[in-house]
Amino acid sequence: MIKMLVAEDDLTSRIMICTNLKKWGYNIVEAKDGNEAETFLKTDKDINFAVLDWMMPGKDGPELIKLIKDEISKDKPFYVILLTSKKESEDVIFGLNAGADDFIEKPYDMNELKARISVGERILDLTRRVEERERLNGVLEMAGAVSHEFNQPLQVLLLQCEFLLNNRSKFDEDLVKRIVSIEDSVVKIGELTRKLMNITTYRVKKYVNDKNIIDIMGSGD
Repeated sequence: MIKMLVAEDDLTSRIMICTNLKKWGYNIVEAKDGNEAETFLKTDKDINFAVLDWMMPGKDGPELIKLIKDEISKDKPFYVILLTSKKESEDVIFGLNAGADDFIEKPYDMNELKARISVGERILDLTRRVEERERLNGVLEMAGAVSHEFNQPLQVLLLQCEFLLNNRSKFDEDLVKRIVSIEDSVVKIGELTRKLMNITTYRVKKYVNDKNIIDIMGSGD
């Protein structure tokens, strides 16, 4: 889900941009200068896309980009388009080196802006997918390692249950049933840990209310 900050000190330009963005279905926050944009960036954690004018009162575009890269985007994907009337190649290089993901010269066509934003959306979506896959891979690797560590104590429990059952004549019937129940549970846990250690791949599937579930597959699936 895209929530976009638009920071533009020129009222006419800001109204034009925001009107079109709303028409295109984007959820937007409007800032009339760099300082107001900074406040929104620090307080609204849902913002993950920014269209920033380069020259503004307060913090300018590159200063806001530095804030985004140093603080805001550390824990989430973020995309920034920098708007400017600067046309020299040195300015473009400076803006991109500051951390802008894209750069549009004024005056610009609204269809161009829409296209550039669409590219940013696709990049954000791809970044989220890659990060989600990396997180899941890390969790699965940890699950496999933990499962491996479980094996030894499970084997000890299983051997103890077998020893007790081999001497069942010494125990009353109720205690024997309890030992059998413990043995069954240990076997089930062992089967689960083996499945976790044998995970080779997974796929994310849609579930109810647009939630995702992980379908895990092992080497024998």
